[in-house]
Amino acid sequence: RGLFGIRTEEGRLSFRPVRMPFWKKVTLPFVYRGRTLFCELTQTKLIVKTEGEALPVLINGRECLLKGRRRFTI
Repeated sequence: RGLFGIRTEEGRLSFRPVRMPFWKKVTLPFVYRGRTLFCELTQTKLIVKTEGEALPVLINGRECLLKGRRRFTI
């Protein structure tokens, strides 16, 4: 799972981030189903940026819709 806790659940991308007290910020660009996502994880938030159509995802089990730049409190 890693720091971002990325996996697929119920056919959707899922994030269950893990906070690491000795890292202030971690970034991760990756491609999911042909779309590039840019993720940033801090001690208090997960920021995900994407372009194009809205993308339904799960953040800590909660349904969310990604479009543009979204910030989630963790």
